[in-house]
Amino acid sequence: MISEPPRRERLGAWLLLLGTTVAGIGLVWDIQWHSDVGPDTFFTLPHLVMYLGTAISGTTSLAVVLLTTRAADRASAITVLRVFRAPLPFLLCGTAAAVGLLYGLADLWWHTVYGFDVTPTSPPHVAMSLMSLFDTVGVTLAFIMMRRSASGRFGLAAAVAASTASLVFLAYSTPPLPGVHSVVLAITAVAVLLIAATAGALRSPKAVAMIAATYVAVQVLLWFFPMPATKLYAESLGLGLRDYVTGVPVMPITFPMAMPLAALTFAAGIHFAVRRNWSPKTSILTLGAVAGTLVALGYFAVPVFEPEPLTLVAGPVVGALAAWIGWQLGSLGRAATQEGSHV
Repeated sequence: MISEPPRRERLGAWLLLLGTTVAGIGLVWDIQWHSDVGPDTFFTLPHLVMYLGTAISGTTSLAVVLLTTRAADRASAITVLRVFRAPLPFLLCGTAAAVGLLYGLADLWWHTVYGFDVTPTSPPHVAMSLMSLFDTVGVTLAFIMMRRSASGRFGLAAAVAASTASLVFLAYSTPPLPGVHSVVLAITAVAVLLIAATAGALRSPKAVAMIAATYVAVQVLLWFFPMPATKLYAESLGLGLRDYVTGVPVMPITFPMAMPLAALTFAAGIHFAVRRNWSPKTSILTLGAVAGTLVALGYFAVPVFEPEPLTLVAGPVVGALAAWIGWQLGSLGRAATQEGSHV
Protein backbone atom coordinates (compact mmCIF):
# COMPACT_ATOMS: atom_id res chain seq x y z
CA MET A 1 0.00 0.00 0.00
CA ILE A 2 1.08 3.57 -0.60
CA SER A 3 -0.17 6.77 0.91
CA GLU A 4 -0.95 9.85 -1.11
CA PRO A 5 1.84 12.41 -0.66
CA PRO A 6 0.92 15.72 0.97
CA ARG A 7 -0.57 18.49 -1.12
CA ARG A 8 2.70 20.43 -1.31
CA GLU A 9 4.40 17.47 -3.00
CA ARG A 10 1.52 16.84 -5.39
CA LEU A 11 1.51 20.45 -6.52
CA GLY A 12 5.30 20.45 -6.53
CA ALA A 13 5.38 17.46 -8.88
CA TRP A 14 3.34 19.34 -11.49
CA LEU A 15 5.59 22.38 -11.16
CA LEU A 16 8.63 20.13 -11.63
CA LEU A 17 6.99 18.82 -14.79
CA LEU A 18 6.43 22.41 -15.93
CA GLY A 19 10.10 23.19 -15.36
CA THR A 20 11.22 20.11 -17.28
CA THR A 21 8.87 20.96 -20.15
CA VAL A 22 9.98 24.60 -20.35
CA ALA A 23 13.65 23.55 -20.30
CA GLY A 24 12.98 21.05 -23.10
CA ILE A 25 11.24 23.69 -25.21
CA GLY A 26 14.16 26.06 -24.64
CA LEU A 27 16.65 23.36 -25.62
CA VAL A 28 14.86 22.52 -28.86
CA TRP A 29 14.40 26.21 -29.69
CA ASP A 30 18.07 26.98 -28.94
CA ILE A 31 19.28 24.27 -31.29
CA GLN A 32 16.89 25.48 -34.00
CA TRP A 33 18.26 28.99 -33.50
CA HIS A 34 21.84 27.79 -33.94
CA SER A 35 20.85 26.02 -37.15
CA ASP A 36 18.63 28.65 -38.78
CA VAL A 37 20.20 31.91 -37.55
CA GLY A 38 23.50 31.19 -35.83
CA PRO A 39 24.68 34.11 -33.70
CA ASP A 40 23.78 33.85 -30.05
CA THR A 41 24.80 35.01 -26.63
CA PHE A 42 24.08 33.72 -23.15
CA PHE A 43 21.13 36.12 -23.08
CA THR A 44 19.53 35.02 -26.36
CA LEU A 45 15.87 34.24 -25.60
CA PRO A 46 15.92 30.48 -26.42
CA HIS A 47 18.96 30.12 -24.16
CA LEU A 48 17.23 31.95 -21.33
CA VAL A 49 14.12 29.77 -21.69
CA MET A 50 16.28 26.72 -20.89
CA TYR A 51 17.48 28.34 -17.69
CA LEU A 52 13.94 29.47 -16.88
CA GLY A 53 12.88 25.81 -16.81
CA THR A 54 15.78 25.02 -14.50
CA ALA A 55 14.84 27.94 -12.25
CA ILE A 56 11.23 26.72 -12.02
CA SER A 57 12.41 23.29 -10.90
CA GLY A 58 14.90 24.78 -8.45
CA THR A 59 12.54 27.23 -6.76
CA THR A 60 9.83 24.57 -6.58
CA SER A 61 12.20 22.12 -4.92
CA LEU A 62 13.40 24.74 -2.45
CA ALA A 63 9.82 25.66 -1.51
CA VAL A 64 8.83 22.02 -0.97
CA VAL A 65 11.93 21.36 1.14
CA LEU A 66 11.24 24.40 3.34
CA LEU A 67 7.57 23.48 3.72
CA THR A 68 8.48 19.88 4.55
CA THR A 69 11.02 21.00 7.12
CA ARG A 70 8.31 23.01 8.83
CA ALA A 71 5.62 20.33 8.60
CA ALA A 72 4.91 17.43 10.93
CA ASP A 73 4.26 14.80 8.18
CA ARG A 74 7.84 14.40 7.02
CA ALA A 75 8.83 10.87 8.06
CA SER A 76 9.90 9.79 4.58
CA ALA A 77 12.05 12.87 3.93
CA ILE A 78 15.84 12.96 4.03
CA THR A 79 17.71 15.07 6.55
CA VAL A 80 20.02 17.59 4.86
CA LEU A 81 22.72 19.47 6.79
CA ARG A 82 21.01 18.32 10.03
CA VAL A 83 18.41 21.04 9.56
CA PHE A 84 16.33 20.56 6.44
CA ARG A 85 13.98 17.69 5.57
CA ALA A 86 13.76 17.00 1.84
CA PRO A 87 11.56 14.49 -0.03
CA LEU A 88 13.85 12.52 -2.34
CA PRO A 89 12.35 13.72 -5.69
CA PHE A 90 12.75 17.36 -4.71
CA LEU A 91 16.23 16.79 -3.30
CA LEU A 92 17.28 15.36 -6.68
CA CYS A 93 15.61 18.07 -8.77
CA GLY A 94 16.76 20.83 -6.44
CA THR A 95 20.36 19.63 -6.53
CA ALA A 96 20.27 19.36 -10.32
CA ALA A 97 18.81 22.86 -10.64
CA ALA A 98 21.27 24.41 -8.17
CA VAL A 99 24.30 22.88 -9.88
CA GLY A 100 22.90 23.71 -13.31
CA LEU A 101 22.28 27.35 -12.42
CA LEU A 102 25.72 27.68 -10.81
CA TYR A 103 27.27 26.14 -13.88
CA GLY A 104 25.43 28.81 -15.85
CA LEU A 105 28.25 31.13 -14.75
CA ALA A 106 30.67 28.90 -16.65
CA ASP A 107 28.23 28.90 -19.56
CA LEU A 108 28.22 32.72 -19.51
CA TRP A 109 32.03 32.71 -19.51
CA TRP A 110 32.08 30.23 -22.41
CA HIS A 111 29.78 32.40 -24.51
CA THR A 112 31.77 35.53 -23.62
CA VAL A 113 35.09 33.99 -24.66
CA TYR A 114 34.07 31.75 -27.59
CA GLY A 115 30.70 33.20 -28.67
CA PHE A 116 29.09 30.14 -30.21
CA ASP A 117 28.25 27.02 -28.25
CA VAL A 118 27.15 24.64 -30.97
CA THR A 119 28.46 21.22 -30.00
CA PRO A 120 26.83 18.80 -27.54
CA THR A 121 30.27 18.05 -26.09
CA SER A 122 31.11 21.60 -24.97
CA PRO A 123 31.55 21.75 -21.15
CA PRO A 124 28.35 23.78 -20.55
CA HIS A 125 26.26 21.39 -22.64
CA VAL A 126 27.76 18.29 -21.01
CA ALA A 127 27.01 19.72 -17.56
CA MET A 128 23.45 20.60 -18.58
CA SER A 129 22.90 17.10 -19.96
CA LEU A 130 24.22 15.40 -16.83
CA MET A 131 22.02 17.52 -14.59
CA SER A 132 19.04 16.57 -16.76
CA LEU A 133 19.57 12.96 -15.69
CA PHE A 134 19.05 13.91 -12.05
CA ASP A 135 16.06 16.05 -13.00
CA THR A 136 14.49 13.15 -14.93
CA VAL A 137 14.89 10.77 -12.00
CA GLY A 138 13.49 13.35 -9.61
CA VAL A 139 10.39 14.30 -11.59
CA THR A 140 9.54 10.68 -12.38
CA LEU A 141 9.90 9.71 -8.70
CA ALA A 142 7.61 12.58 -7.75
CA PHE A 143 4.85 11.10 -9.92
CA ILE A 144 5.60 7.50 -8.89
CA MET A 145 4.69 8.63 -5.39
CA MET A 146 1.32 9.74 -6.80
CA ARG A 147 0.62 6.53 -8.70
CA ARG A 148 -2.57 5.73 -6.80
CA SER A 149 -4.36 8.52 -8.67
CA ALA A 150 -5.13 8.72 -12.38
CA SER A 151 -3.55 12.16 -12.49
CA GLY A 152 -0.34 10.78 -11.00
CA ARG A 153 -0.15 8.03 -13.61
CA PHE A 154 -0.81 10.52 -16.38
CA GLY A 155 1.81 12.85 -14.91
CA LEU A 156 4.41 10.08 -15.01
CA ALA A 157 3.67 9.39 -18.68
CA ALA A 158 3.90 13.13 -19.39
CA ALA A 159 7.19 13.38 -17.47
CA VAL A 160 8.66 10.57 -19.57
CA ALA A 161 7.67 12.38 -22.77
CA ALA A 162 8.92 15.76 -21.53
CA SER A 163 12.29 14.31 -20.48
CA THR A 164 13.00 12.83 -23.89
CA ALA A 165 14.46 16.02 -25.41
CA SER A 166 17.21 16.48 -22.83
CA LEU A 167 18.09 12.78 -22.74
CA VAL A 168 18.29 12.59 -26.54
CA PHE A 169 20.59 15.62 -26.43
CA LEU A 170 22.78 13.73 -23.97
CA ALA A 171 22.83 10.78 -26.38
CA TYR A 172 24.35 13.04 -29.06
CA SER A 173 27.59 12.93 -27.06
CA THR A 174 27.91 9.14 -27.38
CA PRO A 175 31.37 8.29 -28.77
CA PRO A 176 31.45 6.56 -32.17
CA LEU A 177 31.60 2.78 -32.36
CA PRO A 178 32.81 0.75 -35.37
CA GLY A 179 30.12 -0.73 -37.59
CA VAL A 180 27.11 0.73 -35.77
CA HIS A 181 25.56 4.14 -35.24
CA SER A 182 26.26 4.70 -31.56
CA VAL A 183 23.92 7.71 -31.27
CA VAL A 184 20.98 5.68 -32.59
CA LEU A 185 21.76 2.91 -30.11
CA ALA A 186 22.05 5.42 -27.26
CA ILE A 187 18.67 6.96 -28.13
CA THR A 188 17.19 3.46 -28.43
CA ALA A 189 18.45 2.66 -24.94
CA VAL A 190 16.97 5.90 -23.56
CA ALA A 191 13.55 5.28 -25.14
CA VAL A 192 13.27 1.65 -24.02
CA LEU A 193 14.60 2.41 -20.53
CA LEU A 194 11.97 5.13 -19.98
CA ILE A 195 9.17 2.82 -21.13
CA ALA A 196 10.37 -0.10 -19.00
CA ALA A 197 10.92 2.11 -15.94
CA THR A 198 7.31 3.26 -16.17
CA ALA A 199 6.19 -0.36 -16.43
CA GLY A 200 8.31 -1.36 -13.44
CA ALA A 201 6.97 1.49 -11.33
CA LEU A 202 3.27 1.24 -12.18
CA ARG A 203 2.78 -2.39 -13.30
CA SER A 204 -0.04 -1.10 -15.49
CA PRO A 205 -0.28 -1.72 -19.26
CA LYS A 206 -2.66 1.24 -19.59
CA ALA A 207 -0.16 3.57 -17.95
CA VAL A 208 2.61 2.37 -20.28
CA ALA A 209 0.34 2.82 -23.30
CA MET A 210 -0.35 6.37 -22.10
CA ILE A 211 3.29 7.20 -22.93
CA ALA A 212 2.37 6.93 -26.61
CA ALA A 213 -0.26 9.67 -26.30
CA THR A 214 1.82 12.05 -24.19
CA TYR A 215 4.86 11.53 -26.39
CA VAL A 216 2.91 12.37 -29.55
CA ALA A 217 1.52 15.50 -27.87
CA VAL A 218 4.99 16.67 -26.83
CA GLN A 219 6.40 15.82 -30.25
CA VAL A 220 3.73 17.90 -31.98
CA LEU A 221 4.52 20.88 -29.74
CA LEU A 222 8.27 20.60 -30.27
CA TRP A 223 7.85 19.94 -34.00
CA PHE A 224 5.76 23.01 -34.79
CA PHE A 225 6.97 25.57 -32.24
CA PRO A 226 10.72 26.14 -32.84
CA MET A 227 10.73 27.14 -36.53
CA PRO A 228 8.13 29.95 -36.46
CA ALA A 229 9.42 31.09 -33.05
CA THR A 230 12.95 31.30 -34.45
CA LYS A 231 11.80 33.28 -37.48
CA LEU A 232 9.75 35.75 -35.44
CA TYR A 233 12.49 36.27 -32.87
CA ALA A 234 15.14 36.74 -35.58
CA GLU A 235 12.99 39.33 -37.32
CA SER A 236 12.49 41.20 -34.02
CA LEU A 237 16.28 41.49 -33.73
CA GLY A 238 16.74 42.50 -37.35
CA LEU A 239 18.40 39.21 -38.25
CA GLY A 240 17.69 36.99 -41.23
CA LEU A 241 17.61 33.24 -41.66
CA ARG A 242 20.43 31.38 -43.32
CA ASP A 243 20.12 30.58 -47.03
CA TYR A 244 20.19 26.81 -46.51
CA VAL A 245 17.36 26.61 -43.95
CA THR A 246 15.46 23.40 -44.74
CA GLY A 247 12.20 24.13 -42.94
CA VAL A 248 12.62 20.99 -40.82
CA PRO A 249 12.84 21.08 -37.00
CA VAL A 250 16.47 20.21 -36.39
CA MET A 251 16.19 18.39 -33.07
CA PRO A 252 12.68 16.85 -33.07
CA ILE A 253 13.42 14.99 -36.30
CA THR A 254 16.13 13.09 -34.41
CA PHE A 255 13.75 11.98 -31.66
CA PRO A 256 12.76 8.28 -31.64
CA MET A 257 9.79 8.38 -34.04
CA ALA A 258 8.85 4.78 -33.23
CA MET A 259 8.71 5.34 -29.47
CA PRO A 260 4.87 5.46 -29.38
CA LEU A 261 4.72 2.14 -31.24
CA ALA A 262 7.34 0.69 -28.88
CA ALA A 263 5.31 1.85 -25.86
CA LEU A 264 2.09 0.33 -27.20
CA THR A 265 3.88 -2.93 -28.00
CA PHE A 266 5.42 -3.02 -24.53
CA ALA A 267 2.03 -2.37 -22.94
CA ALA A 268 0.35 -5.12 -24.96
CA GLY A 269 3.18 -7.52 -24.10
CA ILE A 270 2.84 -6.84 -20.37
CA HIS A 271 -0.90 -7.42 -20.60
CA PHE A 272 -0.47 -10.84 -22.19
CA ALA A 273 2.48 -11.76 -19.95
CA VAL A 274 0.37 -11.13 -16.84
CA ARG A 275 -2.58 -13.10 -18.20
CA ARG A 276 -0.35 -16.07 -19.02
CA ASN A 277 1.71 -15.78 -15.84
CA TRP A 278 4.99 -15.48 -17.74
CA SER A 279 8.22 -14.87 -15.86
CA PRO A 280 8.99 -11.12 -15.62
CA LYS A 281 12.64 -11.76 -16.43
CA THR A 282 11.80 -13.49 -19.70
CA SER A 283 8.96 -11.21 -20.73
CA ILE A 284 10.77 -7.93 -19.97
CA LEU A 285 13.90 -8.99 -21.85
CA THR A 286 11.80 -10.11 -24.82
CA LEU A 287 9.69 -6.97 -24.86
CA GLY A 288 12.82 -4.85 -24.56
CA ALA A 289 14.36 -6.57 -27.56
CA VAL A 290 11.20 -5.98 -29.61
CA ALA A 291 10.95 -2.35 -28.50
CA GLY A 292 14.64 -1.78 -29.23
CA THR A 293 14.20 -3.20 -32.72
CA LEU A 294 11.23 -0.92 -33.39
CA VAL A 295 13.01 2.22 -32.20
CA ALA A 296 16.14 1.41 -34.23
CA LEU A 297 14.03 0.63 -37.31
CA GLY A 298 12.47 4.07 -37.00
CA TYR A 299 15.83 5.62 -37.86
CA PHE A 300 15.95 3.63 -41.08
CA ALA A 301 12.44 4.75 -42.01
CA VAL A 302 13.42 8.38 -41.30
CA PRO A 303 17.16 8.40 -42.14
CA VAL A 304 18.28 11.50 -40.25
CA PHE A 305 21.47 9.64 -39.37
CA GLU A 306 23.57 7.66 -41.81
CA PRO A 307 22.22 4.08 -41.67
CA GLU A 308 24.54 1.39 -40.35
CA PRO A 309 23.01 -2.06 -40.97
CA LEU A 310 24.65 -3.61 -37.90
CA THR A 311 22.71 -1.12 -35.80
CA LEU A 312 19.62 -3.25 -36.39
CA VAL A 313 21.49 -6.28 -35.08
CA ALA A 314 22.58 -4.43 -31.95
CA GLY A 315 19.18 -2.78 -31.41
CA PRO A 316 17.46 -5.82 -29.84
CA VAL A 317 20.42 -6.44 -27.51
CA VAL A 318 20.54 -2.80 -26.39
CA GLY A 319 16.75 -2.79 -26.01
CA ALA A 320 16.71 -5.95 -23.87
CA LEU A 321 19.45 -4.62 -21.58
CA ALA A 322 17.81 -1.18 -21.30
CA ALA A 323 14.42 -2.77 -20.54
CA TRP A 324 15.83 -4.88 -17.73
CA ILE A 325 17.67 -1.92 -16.21
CA GLY A 326 14.57 0.27 -16.61
CA TRP A 327 12.32 -2.36 -15.00
CA GLN A 328 14.68 -2.63 -12.02
CA LEU A 329 14.91 1.14 -11.65
CA GLY A 330 11.12 1.47 -11.83
CA SER A 331 10.70 -1.31 -9.27
CA LEU A 332 13.25 0.39 -7.03
CA GLY A 333 11.31 3.66 -7.26
CA ARG A 334 8.11 1.79 -6.51
CA ALA A 335 9.63 0.17 -3.42
CA ALA A 336 11.14 3.45 -2.23
CA THR A 337 7.73 5.12 -2.24
CA GLN A 338 5.78 2.42 -0.43
CA GLU A 339 3.81 3.51 2.60
CA GLY A 340 6.02 3.54 5.65
CA SER A 341 9.27 3.31 3.73
CA HIS A 342 12.09 5.66 4.73
CA VAL A 343 14.26 6.95 1.92
